[in-house]
Amino acid sequence: SRVLTGMRQSGAERLARVHDFLAQATDADLTTSVSPPDPIGFPQGDHRVLFCFRVVLNEEWWHHRYATRDLALLEPKLQEEQFAESLSQDRLFARLAIFFGVLAVVLVATGLYATLAYKVVRRTPEIGVAWP
Repeated sequence: SRVLTGMRQSGAERLARVHDFLAQATDADLTTSVSPPDPIGFPQGDHRVLFCFRVVLNEEWWHHRYATRDLALLEPKLQEEQFAESLSQDRLFARLAIFFGVLAVVLVATGLYATLAYKVVRRTPEIGVAWP
């Protein structure tokens, strides 16, 4: 929906601005003390820039958590679809585990067969069996 797309885009823009600043910031920039412009809801006094970024990122995380929960109402799904989506990652992990388990069994069986065949070929002259 348009609402969901708009919210995701604005959140991505905010995080891009934070990422750009952090990519250019030095340790001295992060330890600089600043006064928040709007102290409402923010602890009073001067704070280090790093503390301010922690507050912003924490608020962004909570916003994303609640927005994702609340926006689920804008895209209603059947319970079966929600259940399938919630288990999709577990199913992928289980299928990968089965695949690698079967691969391990095949490799072990091949190795054992090759080892046994090699020992039989080496001991054939001892037994006195003629090989054509």
